[in-house]
Amino acid sequence: SSNRCSRLSYVEQEAKFFSNLTTRETLELDARLRGASDENKVVELVEATMKKMSLTSCADTVVGGDTSGKAVVGISGGERRRLAIASETLSSLGGDEDDDAGLVLLVDEATSGLDAFQANIMVEKLVEIARGGACVVCTLHQPRSASFTKVDDLLLLASGGRVAYFGPRALA
Repeated sequence: SSNRCSRLSYVEQEAKFFSNLTTRETLELDARLRGASDENKVVELVEATMKKMSLTSCADTVVGGDTSGKAVVGISGGERRRLAIASETLSSLGGDEDDDAGLVLLVDEATSGLDAFQANIMVEKLVEIARGGACVVCTLHQPRSASFTKVDDLLLLASGGRVAYFGPRALA
């Protein structure tokens, strides 16, 4: 059944990558580690993933970050967040309308540290994944109104972790 959870993926707030690999190399490595052995399938999967997550323009840019205490300049913060989500959704992407069916994607602080433009892109990508059949659970602290209006369902917590509201965003 397409309603069953077939995979649970977690995107942490600060994803760890090999700083000297490019975006494409990172996704190719992930595809191989997830069991894709046919080289043509790996290339096809990676290209489809980069297109879906708007990473094509930085495909051949190194990810960057800390390498043994030395900072390596690489992709932007927004691209890095989208790469983290791309890595976690990689095996669910293949070209079908319901590729994300059965995926439960947990995303911690998806827009933290991003400017308004990048935060908006991030939320749009998460909504696309959800509308593709996945269940996306995402924490957003103080979301901008443009991001807030894109989500379908909402859980608002009050101090002490009490539920202040749970339901459709339109009724909040």
